[in-house]
Amino acid sequence: MIQSQQEPTIVKLSELIAPCYYDEYRKIKEDLVTYFLNKGGRSSCKSSFISIALVLGLKKDPIAHAAVFMKVADKIEDKVAMQIQWAINVLHLAHEWKMTKRPCNFINIYTGQKIFIRGLDDPEKVTKGLKLTTGYFKYIWFEEANAFTNYGEIRTALNSLFRKSDVNLETHFKVFFSYNPPREPNNWINKHAKEVKNNPNWYVLATTYLDVPTGWLPKEFYDEAQRVKEVDERTYRHEYLGEAVGRDGLVYPMFSMEEHVIKQLEGKEAVVRVVCGIDGGAIIDATTCVPLAITTHGRIVCLPTMYYDPTAPGHQPLATQDQAILIENHLEQLWNALGYQPSMVELVIDSAASDIFLQLLQYGHYNTMKVGKKDIMVDMRRVQALLSYQGAFKIIDQGYKDPLTGSILGEHDMLIEELQSKVIDEKTGKPEDGGDHDIDALKYATYRLQEEGVI
Repeated sequence: MIQSQQEPTIVKLSELIAPCYYDEYRKIKEDLVTYFLNKGGRSSCKSSFISIALVLGLKKDPIAHAAVFMKVADKIEDKVAMQIQWAINVLHLAHEWKMTKRPCNFINIYTGQKIFIRGLDDPEKVTKGLKLTTGYFKYIWFEEANAFTNYGEIRTALNSLFRKSDVNLETHFKVFFSYNPPREPNNWINKHAKEVKNNPNWYVLATTYLDVPTGWLPKEFYDEAQRVKEVDERTYRHEYLGEAVGRDGLVYPMFSMEEHVIKQLEGKEAVVRVVCGIDGGAIIDATTCVPLAITTHGRIVCLPTMYYDPTAPGHQPLATQDQAILIENHLEQLWNALGYQPSMVELVIDSAASDIFLQLLQYGHYNTMKVGKKDIMVDMRRVQALLSYQGAFKIIDQGYKDPLTGSILGEHDMLIEELQSKVIDEKTGKPEDGGDHDIDALKYATYRLQEEGVI
């Protein structure tokens, strides 16, 4: 191995790493956490911090390598490669690294370590082409992670790189995610950040330009941020504070947390009937159950819903029988929480989910009917009518729970997340497609109630 002859230069990390990242940097050095999710607004130094941590980490572990990914390959040289080069330069390590193009790599001329930089349009194909003769991929970074379609794409890449290690590891991999949160609260990565927030193997940090030391950003940046804040606070909150503010043109603007959300039934309120809407999941689609209770107080109350996402960490696509079991188990949990089973329970299921329909019949749910999707605008107006139901429609919010483990994955029930974020497609004038499995289940249940004149 060739040894560097250049005298080391003293670098003050306090001049390169913003204080808001000190705790995260300690977590990296302590080697107790694998996944680091960095979200935030513009110029909050997310990429700067990660690039420095990555290059320093390679310096300290001579058999470690790194892989950095963006969704689109044509942006990697202008964005990620320049960011890595910046980190190498400010750490005074330019004499140790050389850059190659096509493919885009950084190679340490003394240790042979590599930083692979790739577009990840085909995760399996791209990661398969990354070859190591020794060592392992210790550092993996997904820049602009919100550009990926779902976590499944990322998981495919991670599993491939984890398998390429040829050492008996006594250390954690370090996987970084950096992104500006999308506007829609229901976007997969916004939901994912909530799901992993309390996972001890994840470190989630939200930062803004206000966390960056004075003098690190030009005065013009602050002036523009203030101008945007004054003329369009919603845009300011999204772009500069990194908030998922939703978009204009909401499908259900009449929904509000204050008006519609409760924690539990009232003292002597009892459930006399339940109509459950069920949306069956395909390979990557969620399986959902939305139970609407008719109560003795004349209200329609949505009991806690069941939402199984096969693309979530630790989840996988389920066979029809297993989806039916999840639904059956959820209903049992609801009756246990109530202390009784309502005298009348009906299931209304997507007609495309015939297999689940048959499974539920086998479990004794004979009062089950199938209903097909109607006109999308008619369905939308039916849900809007329910939300405007003279203040008598409520949703019990106990958070978004993993139906497999019961652990809390999100602050709010998934139905609430969807109602808050569903928007109108500007081109079609209709609700945008996707991201509304709980709402679909709600539509099936309301179809039954409308048929009977309840709403």
